[in-house]
Formats: sequence, structure tokens, C-alpha cells
Amino acid sequence: MTVARRSVVKSLFGSVALAAPAMMPGCAVSPAAEAIVKAAPYVPAADDQAELVRLGREFDRAEAVWIPLWREMRRTHDDWMAVAAKRGLTFRDDGIPALNTVSAEVGAEAASDANDHALTELEGIIDQINAIPPTSLAGLAVHAKVVRHWSVPLAIRERPVSEREEERTELLRFLAHLERLAS
Repeated sequence: MTVARRSVVKSLFGSVALAAPAMMPGCAVSPAAEAIVKAAPYVPAADDQAELVRLGREFDRAEAVWIPLWREMRRTHDDWMAVAAKRGLTFRDDGIPALNTVSAEVGAEAASDANDHALTELEGIIDQINAIPPTSLAGLAVHAKVVRHWSVPLAIRERPVSEREEERTELLRFLAHLERLAS
């Protein structure tokens, strides 16, 4: 039992000695750690999560298309509500047809349809991403994008940091670090 315990402790101290430079800034890299990194550097395989990485690029493209459409939908919705209020229209008194007429006039219906179409495409890509578990840092970075998309709504992401809830700000910061380091 003592021999096994010593082996574990010896192995643990060796691992800590190799990892210490990465864990503690300013710590010198040991010659043993340098030799290990030189002998077996991490080189991802050509097909290492290739489909997941491709889907990550598709996600970026689809999200870049969707975001301005979402902004336009929000803007036209605000216009719709402002025009309806200015005309004194309400759902209760004037009914849905009157308000739908205003929505069409300000372009809110068309903006909503364009947003929905782009979001449907983005969600299809997300479904494909979620079907592939990450087995690499690059794959994990792709999944971090999906977490960012679903966990922090765009309306919150676009707010200045000072106006966000602290939890959302920390989540966004963590995911940005994860994406940057894993990409």
C-alpha cells in the first residue's frame, strides 16, 4: 500500500512540475516539459472535427446574415407600435386587422418574415452542430458559439457591458475566451 501511495504521489508531483509553468505565470518551464512538448507537439489531424469546424463557419455566416435582419425586425416593430399609438389604435378597441395594416405599412411584417427565414436557417445549422459532440478544442469552440447564441439573447449582447446583468457579462466573457483559445 505504501509503495502504491508513493508512486501516486511521485507521479502527481511530476505532473504538477510539468504543468506548473502553464498554471502559474512567471514560472520557468522545466527542461522535462520542454522536451515533452518538442517530442510530441499537438498537431491536429487533418480531419480533426473538420465537419464541426465547417459547420462553425456556416454558423458564423448565417448569424452574420441574421443579426441585421433581427435589428430591422426590432426597429420596424418599434415603428409599428409608435404609429399605432400615435393613431390611438389598440388591440382591444380596433382589433388585429387594424394593427396588422399598420404593421404592413411600416414594413414590420416583411422584416419579421425575413428574420424568421434567416433564423430558421441558423437553427438548422445549430441542430447539425449539436448532433456532433466536440472531441477537440476546435469543436468545443464551435459549441461555445451555440451556447452564446442561445444563452444570451442578442438584445442583451448588444447592450453596453454596464447595462448587462453581471452573470450574462461573465458568461459572454468566458465564451469569448473559450472561442479565442480553442480556435
